[in-house]
Amino acid sequence: MRGNAVVVGSTNGIGKAIACRLARDGFNIVAVGRDKPGRREELLSHLAACSQSDGARHEFRPCDAFSLAQVKACAEGVASDYAREGIDALVLTQGMATIQGFTPTSEEGNDEKKLTLHLWSRIAMANCLLPALRESKCMRGGPVVLSVLSGGVHGPYAKYKTDPELKNNYSIKAAADFAGFYNDLVLDRMAEKNPSINFVHASPGFVASNWGTEMPTYLRYPIRFMQRFAMSTDKCAGNMVKPILQCADGDIGLSTPDGSHGLFIMREKANSGTLTKGHSDDAIDSAWKATQDVLNRSGMELE
Repeated sequence: MRGNAVVVGSTNGIGKAIACRLARDGFNIVAVGRDKPGRREELLSHLAACSQSDGARHEFRPCDAFSLAQVKACAEGVASDYAREGIDALVLTQGMATIQGFTPTSEEGNDEKKLTLHLWSRIAMANCLLPALRESKCMRGGPVVLSVLSGGVHGPYAKYKTDPELKNNYSIKAAADFAGFYNDLVLDRMAEKNPSINFVHASPGFVASNWGTEMPTYLRYPIRFMQRFAMSTDKCAGNMVKPILQCADGDIGLSTPDGSHGLFIMREKANSGTLTKGHSDDAIDSAWKATQDVLNRSGMELE
């Protein structure tokens, strides 16, 4: 076996396709997602069919990533169970498309519909699993944390100092830029603090998945029509797992275009992307502090 991969958002769409592809390539899968009736059994059966090895070991961990409390409980459980064996890859795909405005969670006060899914839950999961990732034993180029969202295609969020949690200037565009920009910033700092781990922020491109099902009817139908011409989830998954397979097989980890190691920005064809012009030490410091504040309110410490 090539190792253990945790895939968050693995019950459908891109996440499910990535979990299947990694199972096919010899990874044991820890599938994380919402546990609706029959979903666990269907997913585990699907992963078993994808596997090429009789010794494959797949499991499902229920978690609603709208809740940071659930993310914390799930991640700490995985980290404890894999403390000695190690985690070799963490893939974060949880997300949704909605035009809904700022919708705070009742217990945490964070926007749940976009920012918690696209940002806070991803950082929380990665942060809790850092000890298990450091115990990776199967990746010659080092373990990988892969966040599939908007690497190289989002804009910068300019008000990171005056509105660091996007509570006062919320809009659909601001939320999209905020989540993508903060993924860059926080993962960059995590890469700096954890040089033995490869951090990747990827853009999947336009994919024929279930993206857009939460949209109003007048938007959902045009999206479904256009998705007839989009990339399949299987093809997308093949591109997204390339850095993981490279690190599994390669002698060295990923490198950025300038040859250094750190956060790797990846576009939809697994080619290298670029950071925004707003990516600075000041922005990193501000995003890191805001993330610390959010995680602290949920009982977590950002390493």
